[in-house]
Amino acid sequence: MPHPETGKAEIFIGNTEHVHSIPYYLKPIQSIRFGKIAFDIHGKKLPPSYKPLFIAEKEVIQHDRIMMERSPFSRYRQHGDSDR
Repeated sequence: MPHPETGKAEIFIGNTEHVHSIPYYLKPIQSIRFGKIAFDIHGKKLPPSYKPLFIAEKEVIQHDRIMMERSPFSRYRQHGDSDR
């Protein structure tokens, strides 16, 4: 079920407790925005300390790359940037 606040040509990327500012590692994504109400996987509202995050579909690859680079299992971390 898509998040009800998802705009046209946007995707929901997850919930965050960083409600005062966008997480620093996602700042390169220009379209990123907070929603108002976060839901768990069963559709129940989460506490107000959580907010949903959305990005434009056109920035999905950039988001995926950022998240892969942050992963301790990423091939980019293990082998450097030379194989990109």
